[in-house]
Amino acid sequence: MDYLSVTQTAFFTATVLTFIASISLFRLCLTQRATLPFALGFTFNTAWLLLITLSYSEFLVSTSIGLIAELCHFLIWLLVMGALLRQRVSLRHWPKAIQVISAVALLICISTLVLITTPNATTQMISGAFAILAALLLVLTEQTIRNTSRSRITKLIGLCISIQFVFDAYLYGQIAISSSLEIGLWQTRAALAFTAALVITLSTILFSHEETNTSITLSRPVAFYSATSLVTALIFTVLGLGALYVRNLNGYIGSYLFNVAMVGAIILIGSLYTSRQVRSAVEVFINKHFFNFKYDYQSEWLRAISFNANHTPSSPHYYDHALNYVCGAFNSPAGAIWLNQDGLLNGVARTDHLTEVPSFGLNAPFVKLMIKEGWIYAPLSTGKSISQNNELLPLWFNEQGFWLVSPLLSQMKLLGFIAIKKPRQSKTVTFEDRDLMTNITNQLSSQMLIHQQETVISNNKQIEAYNRLSAFIMHDVNNVMAQLAFIVKNAEKHKHNPAFIDDMVKTVDNANERMRSLVEKFRPDKKDTNETIEASKVLDEVINVCSDKVPKPILEHKEDFTITADRQKLFFALKNLVRNAQEATNADGYVKVSIGKDTETSRFYISIQDNGAGMDAGFITNELFKPFSSTKEDKGMGIGAHLTKSYLESIGANLYVDSAIGKGSTFTIVFA
Repeated sequence: MDYLSVTQTAFFTATVLTFIASISLFRLCLTQRATLPFALGFTFNTAWLLLITLSYSEFLVSTSIGLIAELCHFLIWLLVMGALLRQRVSLRHWPKAIQVISAVALLICISTLVLITTPNATTQMISGAFAILAALLLVLTEQTIRNTSRSRITKLIGLCISIQFVFDAYLYGQIAISSSLEIGLWQTRAALAFTAALVITLSTILFSHEETNTSITLSRPVAFYSATSLVTALIFTVLGLGALYVRNLNGYIGSYLFNVAMVGAIILIGSLYTSRQVRSAVEVFINKHFFNFKYDYQSEWLRAISFNANHTPSSPHYYDHALNYVCGAFNSPAGAIWLNQDGLLNGVARTDHLTEVPSFGLNAPFVKLMIKEGWIYAPLSTGKSISQNNELLPLWFNEQGFWLVSPLLSQMKLLGFIAIKKPRQSKTVTFEDRDLMTNITNQLSSQMLIHQQETVISNNKQIEAYNRLSAFIMHDVNNVMAQLAFIVKNAEKHKHNPAFIDDMVKTVDNANERMRSLVEKFRPDKKDTNETIEASKVLDEVINVCSDKVPKPILEHKEDFTITADRQKLFFALKNLVRNAQEATNADGYVKVSIGKDTETSRFYISIQDNGAGMDAGFITNELFKPFSSTKEDKGMGIGAHLTKSYLESIGANLYVDSAIGKGSTFTIVFA
């Protein structure tokens, strides 16, 4: 197969794809009439490419007809750009630069037609005119697209046409200089036409409902990785195929490549037309990597962090603040938040624009889909991929004009959902809106779930504390009741015995003291009666009371000092430390109580030392002074150490603990 056959195949594939592109554009005209000039332009392009294809077959096309067709190709696009401008402004209101470019291009078209029909015209002259026309049309296309439309389809079509004009200017400039046509460049022109038609066809499928104000760009990953990988792969591929083409296949590979490309393009177009899933995936990929983003995601991320740092679900009007934050992110005038409360989604926040907000059950179809897939609804959207499942929404959302309805999900648990109305600037919902909404609601949901879990834990702890406190109180009350019951039981038999009467008075007095002590422990509102107390005297009282158990505490005097405190509370605090030391120590051990002054810091201290069981560092840090935490079985509720430490700190003292398992413990109270 020779070079001419390869060229014919190349232009045939370009003709087929351009014909498909023109059909797609005419189909798009049903919803976007502004694309009609493009549809007409690509229809003529189909005829022009078909004429070039036929020129390589048995249907002979004269040189003059071919050149006139080439001139008409440029002229048609000049008229297309003019028609696009006329859709926006009248001819006399065109920018001066565009008027000049259009007039010059039209004059060159007329002059070139004269040259073509002149027998003495040279190839260099006609090619030079075509090169100038291509350059003028490149500038005109850029200015027209910039000033007429901001839709993605129009920008893509303008980009494709501009690339072709750049190549045409180079191609005809090269012919004007060298007076010869490189067949490789001519085949490349067909490949460019093929690629442009494919891109335009895909854009009509993917962006048929897109009217977004945007510009073409590349995401950083695509710009770096794709460009590097693609260029490297293309270099080696071209080198390998070139060697194969020259040495072995004698040109056959060119036809095969163009045919394979055409079949692949048709398959791709067919799959996009027939498969909504493929179409959605390709649309999102192109939107993410080849167009500017609508939102500044860094700013939105910082705003989300700032909101979560300054507001917690426990703060007043949290859900109102959260709603205002979400509406502000999308520039939405109104919205509402529903919260899952005992299996019913109730409105907890709404803007003033909404008079009432209905409740929904978890079994509602639209709610089930949100739970299952995290689906975000776009009630006003007409895009096929985004508007799917809208039929599940209650009519109320459409009647109220809601723009997005998004679930508040965290750890597969539906906490509620949020709905916002259409932004003040009319916007069509895109993947960016849904992505931003997903990011925002995920952060809000995580914070809400953490708060709910903390609330549950706090409530459980309060219930547990209440139960343990009740058990603690009942334990002491039962002891007192047992003492009194014993007196009543023996009163009838021993009421005339003076010794029994004496014991009865002591028992009642003891019961009274225990009940008074119990009440005092739980009266934090009781005002302290502070007085100046000698440390040795209050310790003598503690030692005397605690000597009823073994090992008996031993008091060591080093240097006495005075303490300003409530005598009764200080007594109970010191007594608690000594009792704990006794209970942790065997009968043959020791409990030493000492008072003195630290020579380095000049601060007075009281220490209680034992050689009992001891404690590890983890228990001291995490459990020792934690209320209602105790390792002693049936000997209290673990509140004593907490109350002791709290009271000592309230009078300006610090309690330090030094302990080791099996070696005993030392509690040191250091006074300011």
